[in-house]
Amino acid sequence: MLLPVEKFRDHSGFPESLDHFKCYVVQGPKGFKLKPPITLSDQFDKQRGRIETITELSPAFFCVPVDKNDTKRKNPDEHLALYDITPHDVLTPPIPATVRGQFGTVPLIATESILLAVPTEKKRWKEVSGPGD
Repeated sequence: MLLPVEKFRDHSGFPESLDHFKCYVVQGPKGFKLKPPITLSDQFDKQRGRIETITELSPAFFCVPVDKNDTKRKNPDEHLALYDITPHDVLTPPIPATVRGQFGTVPLIATESILLAVPTEKKRWKEVSGPGD
């Protein structure tokens, strides 16, 4: 499950506008080359004075918003597709960060970029019989 968190700051509060997401491993299309490649730049890249160039994406997870403990989804039509990115970017040196969410404050160390989460619209779906059906 993906949980909304915030990087630790001097004020209290959590990202109230974000949903929780439950992610499913996907089967289906193989990875595809990006022509032209895309560039990504986040706060860690900016701290290191870099831009990442992504040449290939492979579908990895499909994430759907969930109702958790009887709380309603804020954005029920917003989904995420998570793609494995190529190449992975190893952070040297690793970058420490502290995040705070509903389960408390957690110190983390970012070591590598491996996935790209893309806001996605679910166009259609159907139940598929499992192996024992």
